[in-house]
Amino acid sequence: MYFRKMIICITAAMTFASCADVPDNVRSKAEEREAMESTAHEAGPELIRTDDLSEDIDKALAENYSNFKLASGIKVQIPEAFVECDFRQVDGFSEKADEIMGRFFPAEMTEGIKPEAFEDSFSENYVNISRGFRDEERQIHYFLWDNGFLCFMKPLLFNEQTAGGKTVRIYHADRGDDLSDKYLLGDSEVSVKAAADTANKWLAEKYADLEPDYRISVKTVLVKLNDYGEYSFQLYVDKSYKGIELDELNTIIDISDTDKHRYKYVNQRILMIMKNGTDIDYFTNSTGILKPVEKQSIDKIISLSSALRSIETTFTDFDDPPEINSIRLKYTLSPQYSSDDDIPVYAPETLNTGRIVWEFVIDVPPETISNDNENGDVRKYVYVDAQDGSIDYEFDINRLWQ
Repeated sequence: MYFRKMIICITAAMTFASCADVPDNVRSKAEEREAMESTAHEAGPELIRTDDLSEDIDKALAENYSNFKLASGIKVQIPEAFVECDFRQVDGFSEKADEIMGRFFPAEMTEGIKPEAFEDSFSENYVNISRGFRDEERQIHYFLWDNGFLCFMKPLLFNEQTAGGKTVRIYHADRGDDLSDKYLLGDSEVSVKAAADTANKWLAEKYADLEPDYRISVKTVLVKLNDYGEYSFQLYVDKSYKGIELDELNTIIDISDTDKHRYKYVNQRILMIMKNGTDIDYFTNSTGILKPVEKQSIDKIISLSSALRSIETTFTDFDDPPEINSIRLKYTLSPQYSSDDDIPVYAPETLNTGRIVWEFVIDVPPETISNDNENGDVRKYVYVDAQDGSIDYEFDINRLWQ
């Protein structure tokens, strides 16, 4: 059954972001911590009042550092609120399939089609509930799962999806990049700015009310060129809760002496693809929809100054000091595993522990991005936990699930 294959494909795709080895030039430090998932700064983290964060950010960005560089023009956003928060996977969303379908397709494209109900046995202990269709003749695809996972494809992306070709350029809309460059998408010349603006308007009109707890907007645009000389835009969209972005990487941990793994972090990123003008030809919201579960307000966090000092004293073996291109506060999402390993981490009602971290991003050049089905936005990162100062990092390339 196609739907069964789709579940397997999605599950496999989530594993592309891996906990790979660090490069040789930081290996000596990594070996000291090889049995640890995170490391606290030896001098102890510095907690400051959240009301004092703005002043500390200005101070931290003005400093000079010897083991890394800060890109010029970095801006750090102050959140609307600091909340200790978990995030629970929704349930029962497939019941909305008929109504939501009408938002994404012209009426004539789906005339006579009604989303079918599917119960697919993911494992002995978990049955996935969804509604949707895959029409080979019309070349359209649409599925909505109970956990809020949503995916649709229109004819131009029905078979090709994102395979082949190369990444031409990466634009960071959230950093104020110049988005005026134009590319030929089908028969229309489209600027990156027009694509981002259209996507944001589309999200506001057709999707945002499905996730009313979050601010949703285009963050990154990848320009792709396939093997036939055709351009497309991959637009990656972030979700923020009260000004703090939800993580968009999947990271897995291998379980010792077994062939199994567990997810350390799961992602919450939307991917949209444009191939014909500014039409949305492909859409997915990664692993579905999470509802925030607030626990308590936070009035103190690790200062940015302290977080940068932690990086400065921890990573001392780079041959060439890297450049940090982006700094922001972020929620990582760590699934609370069921005692039954056969139940997937994105099953309805799964609770994900949210931790606020300082995220430091090191960009990679477009040519570094793989050009098969593993392609997507990539980065290297360091996370410094904003409450206890522990450090987590990946210096290999991390592929965002698409």
